[in-house]
Amino acid sequence: MQNPNLDYYNRVNPDLLRMLPSDAKIVVEVGCGAGALGAAFKEINPSVKYVGLELNPAVIPMAQKRLDRVVNADAQTLNAADLGIELGSADALVYGDVLEHMTDPWAVLSKHAQFLKPTGVCLACIPNVQHWTIIANLLRGSFDYTDQGLLDRTHLRFFTLKSMQDLMARAGLHVFDVQPRKFLNQGAERFQAAAAPLLAEYKIDPETFARQSTALQFVVRARREPTPPRKILVQTIIMEPMVNEVRVKSPDRALSTIPGLRTISAVKSADLAAPQPGEEKVFIYQRAIFRHPDDALQIRRLIQRGYLVISEIDDDPHHWPGYQTGNSFSFRGVHAVQCSTEPLAQYLRSINPHVGVFANCLEKLPPFTRQRPQPGAPVTIFFGALNRESEYQHLLPALTRVVQRHANRVRFIVIHDRAFFDAMPCSDKQFFPWSPYDQYLKLMGQCDVALLPLVDSRFNNMKSDIKFLECAGHGVTVLASPTVYERSVIDEQTGLLFRNPEEFESRLTRLITDGEFRHRLALRAHQWVGQNRMMGPHSRLRYNWYTSLLDRLPELTADLRKRAPEVFDG
Repeated sequence: MQNPNLDYYNRVNPDLLRMLPSDAKIVVEVGCGAGALGAAFKEINPSVKYVGLELNPAVIPMAQKRLDRVVNADAQTLNAADLGIELGSADALVYGDVLEHMTDPWAVLSKHAQFLKPTGVCLACIPNVQHWTIIANLLRGSFDYTDQGLLDRTHLRFFTLKSMQDLMARAGLHVFDVQPRKFLNQGAERFQAAAAPLLAEYKIDPETFARQSTALQFVVRARREPTPPRKILVQTIIMEPMVNEVRVKSPDRALSTIPGLRTISAVKSADLAAPQPGEEKVFIYQRAIFRHPDDALQIRRLIQRGYLVISEIDDDPHHWPGYQTGNSFSFRGVHAVQCSTEPLAQYLRSINPHVGVFANCLEKLPPFTRQRPQPGAPVTIFFGALNRESEYQHLLPALTRVVQRHANRVRFIVIHDRAFFDAMPCSDKQFFPWSPYDQYLKLMGQCDVALLPLVDSRFNNMKSDIKFLECAGHGVTVLASPTVYERSVIDEQTGLLFRNPEEFESRLTRLITDGEFRHRLALRAHQWVGQNRMMGPHSRLRYNWYTSLLDRLPELTADLRKRAPEVFDG
């Protein structure tokens, strides 16, 4: 039976996780429990130094396996030196339902705030004593403590939203964001209706009261710097949902952890009423093919509303005939263009000089759990591609020979490509005609080796190395072409490259027969991705580019008027 006490200390607050700055270098969590939140964050940002403070000795051993440093000390006497950091060095300070357990949270927070950089973020999840269920019970004369919840018997202090904000202010922290966590709201509407006459009598705004009394907890974000963070909305219209996870959803989640920045996206639609007062606005067209004159009018209206307009593309536009209409208006008729690779950017700069290159990255890096293979163990080979027979046709004879020689220990998982599946001369193979992205990654993760062949062509050279990143993240060793992949795969260290069918045959044979070598390549690739290609640390590059463009928006608009006058005509 699971230890219920351990379960209490081993939970991840998803709202704290999604608000932690994804590019943080140092995070201090007060009351880290068994390290569950830190472990989840280190999948997003493996390079972070995550330091935890915990009083319960029973859960410290588990936390020590997950975090970089765990200190068993009283928060009220804690110094930066105890944590192994310098004053003013932390990017984030986290309190997940712990401040209410302290005798003097005001003094503790005032002391700990000195750990933060001026732009560092303090994140605190705090129970709300103004919740409607507590008010209702007080009307009945009840204020009973429980084992968990709002009236946990270990709570020493109680806060409303206003007193939470006061707690931060007294510590020299400036609140810039408050997010409610709403649970247990069955019956809330009936309570609000019943309370309406009382609210009117005491001149209490009913909407404000409803917001404050339906939140079980509030997540408060604050920082030492008094200047409010720059408010920016990044709004994306998704035209190709099949690739939106890597190019839109994942970057949006990372960007939204930056103070002041908000992201929204929708498939083939956009709510132009979404901007809030004071927000600077970025509008991104993901894989949109513009046609005259309606799209020119749409872009003109966005510019009139104060938007910075960007076109997003991650493939060779020549592969899609629609991009060539109107003299490449899809890229010429916007302020700037963002893409995934430098070869693609080189072409785009011939159309629009304002191009940002943001390499595809992994959002999360699961722990490397692959065990060293036993000698002679079966080897599962992965191949996933759509309509790419020309990429591997010249390799089929070599691949067939390898499979025939090792038929007793080779199996295949193939996605999309039925011709490739049928060509494999073995009976132990599985075919999946299509799969959602999460299932695609799950199937990939079941394999030992992935084949990534791409012939040298204009279209392929503009593609990204995302498949290598996905394989490396799941402990799968790659055998790849130099086209695209030599820009990231370090040959014989993080994977193997092949330049002809003979090398393909010999190197695939080695990966099948030398399990120790294959395991070493997979481990190094996993480490390389964690150090170099994670979305969290890379999100700041996008943010800096967007702000630099926003700072020059009038200049960029004037430049656009010269480059694409049809946007402004009519």
